[in-house]
Amino acid sequence: MDNEESAKNAIGTIIQEKGRIDVLVNNAGGGIWGTGEDVSLEEFREKFETNFFSVVRMIQKVAPIMREQGSGNIVNISSVAGRIGLPASTAYVSSKFAIEGLSESLRYELGPFGVNVIIIEPGVIKTNFFDSMKTAKKADVWGNL
Repeated sequence: MDNEESAKNAIGTIIQEKGRIDVLVNNAGGGIWGTGEDVSLEEFREKFETNFFSVVRMIQKVAPIMREQGSGNIVNISSVAGRIGLPASTAYVSSKFAIEGLSESLRYELGPFGVNVIIIEPGVIKTNFFDSMKTAKKADVWGNL
């Protein structure tokens, strides 16, 4: 949910139809090949907008509802790359490390209100993720790793 209006509408529709929100699954993610020096600041921002800020946006809309309900589950799909740095995917790895820190802090903040924050850290699985990864404009990504 890179768009404020889309996020607001989605949450509004759920509340209108169901009266509550029990589970939020944040599964945004996209990568970019490139070293930390090759990925432009703009490209870093794009990855963080999708991989991190869209997650924050949804949590900020749902957490108050779940707190008021006294229950809920927020599931953030991170990555093993959120725990282990990897070369040539610095922007992606950094955004997933941010998800890890966000999730851990929110677990302490929301837990007393009956809201669980769960992190899922999948490794490499068969999806089109790697096929859809862009390469930084400036990068040769060390040839073909």
